[in-house]
Amino acid sequence: CKQYSDLRLVSQPNNNVGIATMVSQNNNMSMSDMAHWLDEQDIAVRVGDHCAQTLWQSIGNQKGLRISLAAYNTLQDVDTVVNAMQDFCLHQNDWIDQKQDGLSLTIDDLSTLTVDDLIRVKSWQKKFKLLQQWGACISTKPILRQAHYLVKGCETDVWFLFGLKNEKYYFYFDSDSAVIKGLAALLLVLFNGKTRDEIQSIDVESTYQELGLSKHLSLSRMNGFKSLLDSVLASVLE
Repeated sequence: CKQYSDLRLVSQPNNNVGIATMVSQNNNMSMSDMAHWLDEQDIAVRVGDHCAQTLWQSIGNQKGLRISLAAYNTLQDVDTVVNAMQDFCLHQNDWIDQKQDGLSLTIDDLSTLTVDDLIRVKSWQKKFKLLQQWGACISTKPILRQAHYLVKGCETDVWFLFGLKNEKYYFYFDSDSAVIKGLAALLLVLFNGKTRDEIQSIDVESTYQELGLSKHLSLSRMNGFKSLLDSVLASVLE
């Protein structure tokens, strides 16, 4: 794992019982995204603070990814994990290069994104990559990252705000997770720049069923997506 400049090992190889724990080297990638990527390839790992919150706070307040070997694992399993992580890191670098560092709230330009593009992609891994690319279209919004803008019910921190102009709604999201930002981009494609009546007439349930999201996303990710959707719909009802 040390070969990847994007990752920093927290655990050490000496006197180790088969556990590798790591974080993002420069906090420029989401360990939750990597865990989901591995999960889709039938590789089970653990992500979070591992019941050691104080330790994680002391090393940068990040979420860690933990890989644990067991007696039944083989060297081939190890190669599978390493290759999957390498694939993620290579693509992640491409996605990071597209991020923008905005200092003010601006409407994200998602004019090139269409739901049909997501529907046409049948392979979940390709759809996952496309969601990551969509997430890169949502700019970083430092002034949005305040406690009172946090969306409740999301495993990963997500910040949300909306605005109203000429009876049309505009929504703003930010998160460190490219996948969550990709899901937020899907909502923006569906809802941004529309009136209350137009938003309330959209059948989001059918859309994400057609996209196959409920079949592939983890329960926590689906709950996070529904929390984002609830935030959008609640703002329209205010």
